[in-house]
Amino acid sequence: MIVLLRWSPEKESALRDCFNTTVWDVLMNPHGEDIEGMTHCLTDYLNFCADVVSPVKTVRCYPNNKPWVTREVKTVLNKKKAAFRSRDREAMKAAQQEVKHCIV
Repeated sequence: MIVLLRWSPEKESALRDCFNTTVWDVLMNPHGEDIEGMTHCLTDYLNFCADVVSPVKTVRCYPNNKPWVTREVKTVLNKKKAAFRSRDREAMKAAQQEVKHCIV
């Protein structure tokens, strides 16, 4: 499985706002000189903010599919397969162009 985060300028801005409004002393002071505890707290908080701004999307990858094969690409490839089986050259050409467009 692959975990995806999709970033955009709006999400970057929202994450920046989240960090700007954070009271960092509240997070860091309870740990005192414990660097490891402070690191875990800070890492957990940063991951929390990233998850709130951009929810994680888990994608299932099958061993026989390349990572770039999405649901849309799979649908177009199935159209191409159907055109090949029907031996319709025009439909095959159109499906191949659609595959190229979908991948690029």
